[in-house]
Amino acid sequence: MPVTEFATLEVLDSSNPSLITQPLLIDHLRLVAEKQSAVSGYPVLFFESLSPDSKSIFYLISGWSSVAAHYEWIHSQTNQELLVLLKDFVGVKGLAHVNVD
Repeated sequence: MPVTEFATLEVLDSSNPSLITQPLLIDHLRLVAEKQSAVSGYPVLFFESLSPDSKSIFYLISGWSSVAAHYEWIHSQTNQELLVLLKDFVGVKGLAHVNVD
């Protein structure tokens, strides 16, 4: 059964929430979206928080054929390499799987 991945991400330098608009981070997020989408078969979308109190928060939403398929991706070599690219910019604040296609 397909599931929706909902990840809450946070810019690590909360004193500089505009980091989300920096070209290097945008390039890294584009690469994440491209690689993950190629594996999952679903688009990867990013959304910024509109709340002035949480400008350093943004969200990743995508799909997976199953939770197991997502966890396989999480542990994959490709994903681990992508996480290294992001480690100085972004942290994962939360992750949920929703049973909607």
